Amino acid sequence: MFAPHAVGSTGYEDRLQRRDGAYTVLHRHGAPPPEATVWTPSHRAPAWPATVTSHDGATTRRVFPFAMVPHGGCPVGDRLALLTNDDVTLSWVSADSATEATLYTDHDGDQLVCVLEGGATLDTPCGTLRANPAEHVFIPRGMAHRWKVDKLGLRALVVAVRGELSVPARYRNGYGQPSDDAPFTARDLHRAGWFSRPPTAPSPLPCAMVRGGERLDGSVAYDPLATVGWEGAVYPASLAWEVPLVKSPPAGVELFGCEPVSIRTRITRDDVSPAPFVCDLATLCLDGDGAASLVWEPLGVAPRPAGTLGGIVVQVCARRPLALAANGALLVER
Repeated sequence: MFAPHAVGSTGYEDRLQRRDGAYTVLHRHGAPPPEATVWTPSHRAPAWPATVTSHDGATTRRVFPFAMVPHGGCPVGDRLALLTNDDVTLSWVSADSATEATLYTDHDGDQLVCVLEGGATLDTPCGTLRANPAEHVFIPRGMAHRWKVDKLGLRALVVAVRGELSVPARYRNGYGQPSDDAPFTARDLHRAGWFSRPPTAPSPLPCAMVRGGERLDGSVAYDPLATVGWEGAVYPASLAWEVPLVKSPPAGVELFGCEPVSIRTRITRDDVSPAPFVCDLATLCLDGDGAASLVWEPLGVAPRPAGTLGGIVVQVCARRPLALAANGALLVER
C-alpha cells in the first residue's frame, strides 16, 4: 500500500528495497558523512545463536515459563533467544524504561514483535508507532529503529525471520491491498505517525546492527531516524490480535509468513487441532492466572490446547525443526 508522507525539499534520498520489488524512499536533510562507520563484533549474544542444544533424543512438548524472568534491560540488547533454526529465532523481551534502548537495524530480515504486557513507542524514520498489549508490531528489514519503553515495562515475544514476511497472497489483490476476504482491512493496520526532525549537529550516535547472523556495535555521525519525509510501501505497522479473529475459521488465521515460517493468531479451543499442517509449533499464551509462557510442540508431538480456553494465542509455525538456544535450555520447564 502506497503511503506518501514526503514534505518540503530533500537533500538526499535513501531507498529501502524489498526483494519483491516494493520499496520506500526516505527523504533526508543531506547525505551521510563520507567517513565509514567502524563496526566491531558485539559482546552480546549473536542474533542467530550458533550454539544450540540437541533434542537429546526426546520429542516432547516443552514449556518456557516467563514468570521467573527478571524485568529490566534493553528491548534489543537483552533479548533471551529461546528457539532457533536457520530461518527464524524466537526471543523473549522483558525490558524496562530505565535502560537506554539501542538504535538498531536488522539487515537479515523482518521482525514481528508480539506484545503481551506493558507497552512502548517505536521510533523509526517513518515516524513513531505505539506498541500496546495484544498487538503485533511489524518492523521491516533494514529499518533503523529505537524502542522507548513505558514505565510499566515491555514484555513481548520477538519473531525475527531471516527473510521477509508478507501477508498471504490469498488475502491481497494485484495492488497489494487487502482483498474482500482478508481477515483485516487497511484501516486495521496502524501506521507510524510521521513528524519532521530538524537537523542536528553531527555527533557520534551509538548503534547496533545484525548482518549475516552477526551482531555488530558501532557509532554513526548522523541520526538514521531523521527524515524530512518519506513515501512508499515499506513501513512499520501494528495490528491488534483480536481483529483477524472476527472473520477467522476455528483453526485461526495466518497473518504473516514467508516460505519456511508463518505466524498465526487463534482462540484456544479443545475441539480443533491447533496445527493445520506439518511443522514445529511454538505458541505464546496466558494461563488462567495470567502467567505467560511459550509452548513448543516439535513435529511428531500431537498439539494440545495451550493457554486458557477462549483466550487468544499467537502461534509460530516453523517448517524446519527448531532447536533450543542456550537461554532456552536454561529456561525450559523441567
